[in-house]
Amino acid sequence: MRFYCVALAMLTVVWSAGCLFRAKSDSAKEGEEKPQRPAHEVACQPDETPPDGAPIPRGTGARTPPELVATSKTVIAEMKQVLERVVAARKVARTRNDVVRLNCVNDRLLEIRKLVNLAERAHTYLVDAITDENDDERDRQYQLITETHQQIWVLGDEATACACDQ
Repeated sequence: MRFYCVALAMLTVVWSAGCLFRAKSDSAKEGEEKPQRPAHEVACQPDETPPDGAPIPRGTGARTPPELVATSKTVIAEMKQVLERVVAARKVARTRNDVVRLNCVNDRLLEIRKLVNLAERAHTYLVDAITDENDDERDRQYQLITETHQQIWVLGDEATACACDQ
């Protein structure tokens, strides 16, 4: 519970900075081309839908194994999107020639990459636990994925704040 309070406090601070990545990309109509915006505008756009304290359901409860697998795949895809946004933030920091900001973003990027790898490994173990009908291990791996997801959101917001502070 303490982790979620700290994470929520960090999100509130970063959100108030007004420099978060967009959680969801603008959806273009089919057949229309979106105008290309400069990287610094895309990377520093505020997020319309900030993540709340619990972006995905905690615990497995009455969820079926296929739902758990589908949810974990979705969450890992979101983690990879955050990773892509942080890479864009690193480009912004590089273009500004600010070594301090670049180091800040690189530190967060390194942690995010580690956590994405951890989540992918946990997904593999989740599928194995479901196959072996090991409920305790299944719950543990699913919880690891959800906690990793929240940590990545926080790190992504911090990286954005590092790159985008004026």
